[in-house]
Amino acid sequence: MTRDLPLHVLALLVYPGVAFVLAVGAVAEVGAALALAGGGLRAALMAPAAWPRLAVRRPTDVVVPLLATLAATQLAVPFSPVPPVERNLLVAAIAIAAAVWLAGGDAWAAGAARRTLLAQVCWLLALLAPALVSESLRPQALGAVVVPSALVLKVAAGLLALLCLPALLRLAPGGEPDPEAAARLPLWLPVCGLWVSLFIPPSADDPGGLPRFLAATLATAAVAVGLAAAARRSSLYPRLLAPLALVVVAIAAVTSVLT
Repeated sequence: MTRDLPLHVLALLVYPGVAFVLAVGAVAEVGAALALAGGGLRAALMAPAAWPRLAVRRPTDVVVPLLATLAATQLAVPFSPVPPVERNLLVAAIAIAAAVWLAGGDAWAAGAARRTLLAQVCWLLALLAPALVSESLRPQALGAVVVPSALVLKVAAGLLALLCLPALLRLAPGGEPDPEAAARLPLWLPVCGLWVSLFIPPSADDPGGLPRFLAATLATAAVAVGLAAAARRSSLYPRLLAPLALVVVAIAAVTSVLT
């Protein structure tokens, strides 16, 4: 245990820890600002700088990167110092759920809180349904599942989890810009990277593995931004979450019987 301590410290502080979390979050924030804020390239490049200013003004947000870092260490990231057998979906999901609420702080309006709670419940269902059927909580093992009888559940759960991302990342707060949304910066990697870890076959520990994981994570972030843009123009998309969650439950029940 003592022998593995330096590796765990490396995982928490550097990769895939706080340094990696903030770097990926900064890139994602620039992309989200370009797509949603409409302030131009200069304003988008300055968007990541809002997070440290907010953290200083509201100290509770200091806990958010700590929880995000804990979640990031559970991802199926190539070359992670944390062994695959020690990574756990439940740890990542609980840490992300807590970080999402802390990032909202006292800024939650009643409507936004209800939407976020619905999205979190549906998101947790989407993550846990394949895990219960596969009887595994290891993200790398769940991402590698290619059993034909479980593929339908994996696709449906992946779609549901993807639709929940804008609410988790506070990208569509009632269609209005949210000045406190900079608190989400540390959430991009754990939220989008967990989706990649669970629903896409894991990248190998080779020179191309990390670029593939990063590309998939940033592509997932781009899809979340696109869904947020769509949600601002139509109220149909958020209403799909609960019905799709029921479909996922039904598919999971059938799959568990068949397997």
